[in-house]
Amino acid sequence: MGLDRVNIKMDNIKQTILRHPDLAKGLYKDFESRITGNGGTGIDALIDVADPTDAQLLKTYEIFNRACLKTNFYKEEIGAIGYRLDPSVFLGKQKLPEIPFAIFHLIGRDFNGFHVRFRDISRGGIRMILSTKDNYERNRMTQFQENYGLAYTQKLKNKDITESGSKGTVLLRQGRGGQSKNHQGEYAFMQYIDTLLDLMLETEGVNSIYTEPEYLFFGPDENTAPLMDPAAYYTKKKGYGPWRSITTGKSGSLGGIPHDTYGMTTRSVRQFVEGVQRKLGQKESEMTKFITGGPDGDLGSNEVILGEESIVGIVDGSGVIYDPEGLDRKELLALCDSRSMVNNYQGRFSDGGFFIGVDEVNRKLPDGTLVDSGMKFRNNFHLNGMVKADYFVPCGGRPESINLENVDCLFDDQGNLRFPHIVEGANLFITEPARNILQDAGCILFKDASTNKGGVTSSSLEVLAALSFDDESFKEHMASDEDGRFPELYQNYVQEII
Repeated sequence: MGLDRVNIKMDNIKQTILRHPDLAKGLYKDFESRITGNGGTGIDALIDVADPTDAQLLKTYEIFNRACLKTNFYKEEIGAIGYRLDPSVFLGKQKLPEIPFAIFHLIGRDFNGFHVRFRDISRGGIRMILSTKDNYERNRMTQFQENYGLAYTQKLKNKDITESGSKGTVLLRQGRGGQSKNHQGEYAFMQYIDTLLDLMLETEGVNSIYTEPEYLFFGPDENTAPLMDPAAYYTKKKGYGPWRSITTGKSGSLGGIPHDTYGMTTRSVRQFVEGVQRKLGQKESEMTKFITGGPDGDLGSNEVILGEESIVGIVDGSGVIYDPEGLDRKELLALCDSRSMVNNYQGRFSDGGFFIGVDEVNRKLPDGTLVDSGMKFRNNFHLNGMVKADYFVPCGGRPESINLENVDCLFDDQGNLRFPHIVEGANLFITEPARNILQDAGCILFKDASTNKGGVTSSSLEVLAALSFDDESFKEHMASDEDGRFPELYQNYVQEII
């Protein structure tokens, strides 16, 4: 972040260090001196090199040294290297809506990680970012920007609950992961948690010049929902006292209130969809809807289950299913029940319907259009002029999927909106400038920070319950038994949240 928006590659950084080995050694000594509490060496005064890019890179190292408050760098056995940074130093000159309270940067063999929080007590999900060969470099360059945006959005949506907003991201290195359930992804996630715990608990070998105690709270996000239980158990093993509260969306045996099981996030999204329909006198079953984020996920599956609109298209990790006459609801519900992707759809298509998988090439659509790449077709299908629906509910997708450069694609040839009503379930799917254009054109649009806060409200109350009981009382009143039956208090609590 200390650099201007230039295309800095990892090899550029390496070559800069090799060109200035004495300065590099001096920067390391400066880091060592500061973090061990003996004061800095003033290396910034010595950075006087002719090349402006080299100078900027080296100056960024010095800024990093001044920003570092805590690290496990000198610990003998670590899963990953972690740094706790002072955002006022590290981001001081950046044009941001607000400087966060804390930033953690984590570097593992298989991942690069960040955790950003806006207040001392904050909570939010951890997202695992999976990449293809084509988009890994972009994901690496924009990871912190994405993480900051997610955390800031979380801060906005948390305004009505006890804790402020935070967010974490785990970017798997290229070729490490592939799918969310891959062992390498789980291993990287646990290294991420282990490193944060090192810094929180200041275990042996951790150096710190930060004097306040730290408490972090995590939740599920893309590709991490199944990892909330293992993270909680690991935290207990690591010796963290309030271990039951460190993750949310856990299984019933841990007293968790899983968002997907109860549709907590989707229930708040549905309030906006149904509220618009009530206001405009629309009949739900007569409306059409388009979704990004498939029936294998929390938001996508529950949006299918809880809504009665006719769904014309769904985009997920496997590809695209589309039918202008409406997809078979019974078959969609079967996918939701088994948490399967749309490539398992067994329903019949009308003459204009189809499935295009991400691996397909040179496939003809019913109208004769040639699809040269199924992956590109999937990634941009929400911008495709053939798709029209009364409602667009993004339930998944990459940040800034609709932006200033492509928002014109959401209008047909006559200048009419292809989606006159948009309710953002997915975070950061539409940029603010693109929102302004759509709303100025008459689109009824509700943004992520308002619509999907049912999940964060549920998580906040899950944390409250975990902190309110001792272990025996918690097991009696909030945890399911071996047969999966829940105590009466738990059942009533969940219904009150809903």
